[in-house]
Order: sequence, then structure tokens, then C-alpha cells
Amino acid sequence: MSREVYFSDKVNSKSISQIREKIDSLYEKNKTQEIVLYISSGGGSGVAAISFFEWIRIKKIPLVTVAVAEVSSAAITLFLAGTLRKATTKSWFLIHPGGTIRGDLTLMLGKIISLRRSKEDEVWKEHYESIVINLIKERTNIPADLAKRIMTKSFLLLNPLEGKKLGLVHEII
Repeated sequence: MSREVYFSDKVNSKSISQIREKIDSLYEKNKTQEIVLYISSGGGSGVAAISFFEWIRIKKIPLVTVAVAEVSSAAITLFLAGTLRKATTKSWFLIHPGGTIRGDLTLMLGKIISLRRSKEDEVWKEHYESIVINLIKERTNIPADLAKRIMTKSFLLLNPLEGKKLGLVHEII
């Protein structure tokens, strides 16, 4: 039986629920055998990505993540959930400052309704960035100052070899 799950969608609560169901089904059949999650995603909801990461961690699911083409934005958090992280030679990674983490509708309403909503979004953004900075520090060799700079002011585009040097990727396939 194949213990592989493919994710090539936008990261949101619906798509995360779907891959959680698939992974959970495989996990319940055998809690010690690895599950491989192939990821090719431009990202999406940071909240959905963090909920996935935490779910994998809490259940102690033996997850191998494999980057296939693009792994960007919130999809980086999915990728970091793997205890073993692999990348194909043609994959790439984009880590960037967080946007609105509660979705595009909140961003749009924040601009239309009031300045207060924009400040609230900024607080959420800072909180999200802090969480991702800590994940990057814990799961890679990216120095803390670089992780903070990436998540607050800049971005980092990496190929698999660069990702391996920084500990984002364990193996290039």
C-alpha cells in the first residue's frame, strides 16, 4: 500500500483538512511507518499551515516531506513539518514576510472599514512572523538574525543546494 500523499493546492483550511484526512488514515493503519508528503504549492494561509505543523508534531506522525517544484510562503511551514525533508533538483523555496494571516477578505475589509482593523492585522502579522521565525530557527541552520530579517523585511529564494546548506533540506533527490 502506498503511503504517499500529494499536495499541490493553495494552503487553506479546506485543503489542509483534506491532506490531514489522508495522512490520518495512513497513520492509523500503521503508526510507525513513514508517510511521504509531496509538496508543490505557492502557499496561502499561515494559520492553516501552522495548524498542520502542530498537528503533525502533536501526533508524532513520522512524516517525510518532499519539495517538488515550488514550495513558497505558507507551504514552507508544511515542508518544515517533515522530520526528513527532501527536494527534487528542480524545486525551489521562497520564504518571505507574512501578509495578512487571516485571509484576503480580512485584508480587504481592513482597508475598507477602518484603520483599527489594519492595526489588528499588523499585530496578527507580527505574531505569525514570530512563530515562523521560531520554526525556521528550530528546524534549520538559518541563523536567527537572518530568519528575522527574512520574515520582517526581505525574502529568501533558495534552490535545493542552498536549502541543504542552510538545513532546510536534508537530501536532494
